[in-house]
Amino acid sequence: SWCRSMATAALFLSISAGTVAAFAPLSLPIQASRRSRLPLCGRGGITSLSMVQTPPRQSVSIKELSQQMATARLDMEQGEVDERVKVLMEGMRGKSLNDDDFAADGTKMNVIEFDSKNDLPLDYDPIALKTYYDARPTLWIRRLVQIFSAGSSFLIPTIFDSLTGQLEKNDVVRTRALREVLTSLGPFFIKLGQALAIRPDILSPSAMYELQRLCDKVPAFDNDLARKTIEDELGTKIETVFSEFSPRPLAAASLGQVYKGVLREGGETVAVKVQRPYVLETVSLDLFLMRQAAEFVATFKPNTDFVALLDEFAPRFYGELDYVNECANGLKFEKIMENITQVIVPKCFPSLTTRRVHVAAWVDGEKLSQSAAGDVSSLVAVGMIAYLTQLLESGFFHADPHPGNMLRTPDGRLAILDFGLMTQVTDDQKYGMIEAIAHLLNRDYEEIIEDFVSLEFIPPETDLVELKKELLPALANVFDQALAGGG
Repeated sequence: SWCRSMATAALFLSISAGTVAAFAPLSLPIQASRRSRLPLCGRGGITSLSMVQTPPRQSVSIKELSQQMATARLDMEQGEVDERVKVLMEGMRGKSLNDDDFAADGTKMNVIEFDSKNDLPLDYDPIALKTYYDARPTLWIRRLVQIFSAGSSFLIPTIFDSLTGQLEKNDVVRTRALREVLTSLGPFFIKLGQALAIRPDILSPSAMYELQRLCDKVPAFDNDLARKTIEDELGTKIETVFSEFSPRPLAAASLGQVYKGVLREGGETVAVKVQRPYVLETVSLDLFLMRQAAEFVATFKPNTDFVALLDEFAPRFYGELDYVNECANGLKFEKIMENITQVIVPKCFPSLTTRRVHVAAWVDGEKLSQSAAGDVSSLVAVGMIAYLTQLLESGFFHADPHPGNMLRTPDGRLAILDFGLMTQVTDDQKYGMIEAIAHLLNRDYEEIIEDFVSLEFIPPETDLVELKKELLPALANVFDQALAGGG
């Protein structure tokens, strides 16, 4: 199972280095390598980028690589495929995702609603959170009761299944119940469920598929409250800023909901995102409780440092609550993408954006994962170019590339949305990932294991000879299928 876990981590690297960098940023002492300059064509002519020239190895021509991929695809169609890897790949390609704009009927989000009166830190600070919530035990006690009450519909039947030997038989039913519980508990638990959904070493293929349908969609909150929040944040009436404003939200998620409007000044059609009430309170309380749990587990000296893991994840999650930060990210990302004419980045309006309200140009289109247009495969290639541009030029990554954030516009271009979760990778990280991708394309899986050491996925003192015996078959299984299916 550990080998499968490592192979899964490697797959994330090759498919979306940005996501890996966002959730597991690394300080990477890469091995010495020779850098060469490779030309790239952009709108302004020829530019050059630093690339890593890895040690000599057996080269593979494009024709040979295409033949290998065709052979691997035929083997997949005719032979027996590892079901866990197959489900993982389908999840990465968005085939199992729920793309609804609103929650299913009957969905309810259970959170502790309270007004912190601006006493909570606006950036993740575990010490400040502990000080705040230690002085307010009734809040976290109520939340624990809420969590255990909601979770009982999953925990009690699962314990019974374990005692009666029916865990495997009922895993899909129980996973579906877990999905409903996580959705009901709000943003933090939805994030946890989405992370669990890509762990083939923990879940069966059918359970993975079920949990990958975890949807970050909940019922819309009260319209009047949403309008009041917008007016309070902008300091004026909605009618003063917008000549038109949709009477109801067009989409609702756990952090906020979206309206469509037309600006009085300039006449541009815009998307207005307003944050759900008490989101900062909800998220900070759950992070506090989870860190307390992680500190308790740490007393048993587990192999994983859960406190450090949480402290790495939490600042980025906290950052998604600040729409001013998202607006700045969008402006920076628009500049990075300006030479790729087939990519659309919605224009952000910093003068109309606050911590809880975000205004950006409205983009018409359909979700790429739902589109039946004939140019979808070419837009996937455009997306790959966009991400390579982020990796090789700026190192500034869109780290949330799920299908809902990728649209096909009516004129056949790719629109990239939502800049709440971004990350910056260092030059060392760039070169380490480039080397790994180069080894992946050449199917040089032994070198990929060496790259894992350089990227600090594997401790340097590890016995690589023994590790390769265990890990190479798993890597070949995952990556052969990824390359055969187009990644």
